[in-house]
Amino acid sequence: VEKAIADIYEWKSHILRSKNQEKARQAVVNCLGENEAFMVADWAMKFLPRKFREGQTDWFGKRGINWHITVTMLKSEESVKFLTHVHIFEQPTPQGGATTGAILVDVVQNIPSVKKVNIWSDNAGCYKSTLTIATLHQELGKKIKSYNFCEAQDGKGACDRKASHIKSAIKRYVNEGNNVTTAHQMKLAIDSQQRGQYRVKVISPVINADDDKVSLKSIPLISMLHNFKFTDNGLQVWRAYDIGQGKLISWNSSIDKKIPVIQLFVHHDWSNTQNATVGSVLVDREDDDGDDEEYDDDNEDTQNDSNDKDTTTEPVPKKRRTISKIFTCPEEGCSRSFKHSSSLDKHSMLGNCNVKEEKLSLADRTKVLYAQKLEDGNLGVSFTKQSDNNNNAATDKINKGWALKVNKPKTIFTQDQKAYYHDKFMIGKTTGRKEDPSKVSEEMRYVLKNGENRFTRSQYLTSQQIASYFSRLVQKEKKIDETDLIATTADSKCSVLKRKVLKECSL
Repeated sequence: VEKAIADIYEWKSHILRSKNQEKARQAVVNCLGENEAFMVADWAMKFLPRKFREGQTDWFGKRGINWHITVTMLKSEESVKFLTHVHIFEQPTPQGGATTGAILVDVVQNIPSVKKVNIWSDNAGCYKSTLTIATLHQELGKKIKSYNFCEAQDGKGACDRKASHIKSAIKRYVNEGNNVTTAHQMKLAIDSQQRGQYRVKVISPVINADDDKVSLKSIPLISMLHNFKFTDNGLQVWRAYDIGQGKLISWNSSIDKKIPVIQLFVHHDWSNTQNATVGSVLVDREDDDGDDEEYDDDNEDTQNDSNDKDTTTEPVPKKRRTISKIFTCPEEGCSRSFKHSSSLDKHSMLGNCNVKEEKLSLADRTKVLYAQKLEDGNLGVSFTKQSDNNNNAATDKINKGWALKVNKPKTIFTQDQKAYYHDKFMIGKTTGRKEDPSKVSEEMRYVLKNGENRFTRSQYLTSQQIASYFSRLVQKEKKIDETDLIATTADSKCSVLKRKVLKECSL
């Protein structure tokens, strides 16, 4: 029960942080100036090579292709333009902070008209790192204005939608009888199907081994920070958007020398399509959709019959059939709907939702009132009468900063826990039937020792914690001991000596 209560509070904190961080994105989008850009960046899942006719042996052991997506919203001349940049890597590449920073710099440099840029991404280590922040400040200078990070599982839907469109285009290209097994073929598939809507580049990172390694002093508690503002004096950071004045970190305290930036070797540059329009322009229309109307000809015969009977009457006008708006906004509470999926994508990027206040049903209002009465202890008072003090009864008990993200304390296993888990691990090792971590987590609640429960409630562990402990035991056993290395060397020498003796005897 205690764990369930803690999980509910954590879930409520996550919802509140998501809503508050969404305000940061809304503030950036609504305050975009002339030639100012808002970028959403994300590493897409590795693309598995595909063939038109693929055998079973070709399916297994595939090595995915790394690719990165950046969706940019650029405001210029009272219009908003959307650009999509795709970076495909020729070889498997580690998705580190140095590579990610070089990609973001390359995207900004590809848009020469941009004067200020605001970046938005998830909390992956390659984005939220001191190296990435320092690279952007060094290479972009005054162009970089802010960098905001979304809450987990919220805020980077623009890149996910573009990734799904690109994968569908590649699938159509493969169904036409083509293979997509390399980065170059992947670029050809996107360019042929999307008609130049995306800017696709095939690159490889070039690391200069002669560059001196620069030690950067990491930003304190960077994993707890979500909002970064670049200023001349330093980097101003916040744990939550628009809460407090923030903390100013001077550039000299974290960057002492010039950082060597990874160079991107271009195998195939952006496509030079003259007829295709790269990007899409947002036109102000009602619900971002035109009034597409079609005429219904079902009553044509009836109209002809009526005209034969009475030629003096005016012809009956054709009925108009409008296209229904079938694409609704996925945000909870938004009432907007659209006729085309492209309009929905633009709406999701802008985030101008029409949220209406949810009206509680009679059953929900009854439950809320009953919960308040239970907390106040005034069950004898009629539910139809509410005192003014009951409205803030629940909020008065909440501590300040309860929704801020905190580091979870590390769980230290006791000797009794380690012995119990080690015995379960050895059972799976000796019998060949591995113990299920979920079953082990359930059994430890009822296991007895000297007629009493072996573990207390605070010592119960989840299946994920038990699985991690089993994994650590496996890695520990895989480590090669010094004696094993000596024995392996002796065996190799014996085998060499044996081959020499056999060779001499054969002569």
